[in-house]
Amino acid sequence: MATKVTSKFAPKVKDGYITYPSQFGSHKSMVDDSYILENEKLVVCVDEHGPYLTEKSRLDDRCADSNRNTSVEYRSRQLKNVKRKE
Repeated sequence: MATKVTSKFAPKVKDGYITYPSQFGSHKSMVDDSYILENEKLVVCVDEHGPYLTEKSRLDDRCADSNRNTSVEYRSRQLKNVKRKE
């Protein structure tokens, strides 16, 4: 499903569209390994609204991920103490 790019955090893609495996779920193809996480059960994923923190168990489970469907402000607070790899 193609999603219209409306966020400044979204990567640039031809014709302004980004394609994800589903509209609401989190998937392994969305994982960003450039973050250092203390909890091994968590991963950082990136979608058209920017990065967000979610559980590994939510990846590719064919269900909507509530962490993906949160506000940008909430996502920022969740990632506040997460460091990026250098």
